[in-house]
Amino acid sequence: MEILIVEDEPSIRVLLERVLARSGHAVRACATSEEALAAAGSGGYKLAIVDYSLPGMNGVALIAQLRLQQPDLPVILCSGMPINPPVFDPPIQFVQKPYRPRQLSELVTAAIAS
Repeated sequence: MEILIVEDEPSIRVLLERVLARSGHAVRACATSEEALAAAGSGGYKLAIVDYSLPGMNGVALIAQLRLQQPDLPVILCSGMPINPPVFDPPIQFVQKPYRPRQLSELVTAAIAS
């Protein structure tokens, strides 16, 4: 199973792909919510890493849509601005940008293990 990355900033998306690939994860990277929803229809994911600020549908709305298809999907929500992370059931992880690759790897490991 793959990790779904939804990040509209190309440099961050590429960094996430590299960090996760080095850790041995298969990754599907998308630049928009619409692209992510289309990709999610093709199969389940072991984790989604979603940016809060996306063009069109924001990250919170995307998470709600992804969870309709896969209710127990672990999610890490990322944001470069201070936000109050939304409450989901099951809960999501939140990480403030900028974050370090090691911090991300630790969050991914914990999210997949839970």
